[in-house]
Amino acid sequence: MDSVLLDLSVLATDSRFRGIGRYALMLARGLAAQRDGIRPLALEQVKPFRAGIVTDDLLATADRLTQADAPVMAHTAWAWSIRVGMMPATRAVRPALVHSVHPEATPLGPLGCPRVTTLHDLVPLLLPKHYARSWKEGYSVGRQKLDYRRYHRADHLLAVSECSARVATQHLGVPANRISFVYPGIDLSNWSPDPGASDVALRARLGAK
Repeated sequence: MDSVLLDLSVLATDSRFRGIGRYALMLARGLAAQRDGIRPLALEQVKPFRAGIVTDDLLATADRLTQADAPVMAHTAWAWSIRVGMMPATRAVRPALVHSVHPEATPLGPLGCPRVTTLHDLVPLLLPKHYARSWKEGYSVGRQKLDYRRYHRADHLLAVSECSARVATQHLGVPANRISFVYPGIDLSNWSPDPGASDVALRARLGAK
């Protein structure tokens, strides 16, 4: 059975409180519940220049990393640890595929297997005056080069919208045949066609009919 290594280490950063963290958490839960002939693995912690912590219990890993009292790692430190630690971590378990849910950390060396990266959006690239105003973001020219490297170094991209896929092709020159358009899933436990006890008051407060 082929194994797929899902990088959940990003949940150790403040991204756990944002959309990418939610995406990683729900993806881990989905893979744990429906394996479909694959063996999902979770990269829990990356260690520079040596094998990190990899588990086969995605649910437990996601829970540990998202606990309220779990330490929060600086995003820059995490990104550099991925660059120098992803290769030894991957080569230690030899998966058939690696999935990077956060694009802002590109491994420096070959992983020995294909790597898929989720393309969430390219708003900072399109609006550099609002997002690329400091050296940390590379300014406008640096941002272009950073995004080019991030998405061209991946073997395939999973775009969460048609717009993101189109921007990657038009502005970064990523070939369309290296991008798959996949809508994010929906947590059905949060939605119901039947009205709840508090729905009437909520609709009245919002002026919704």
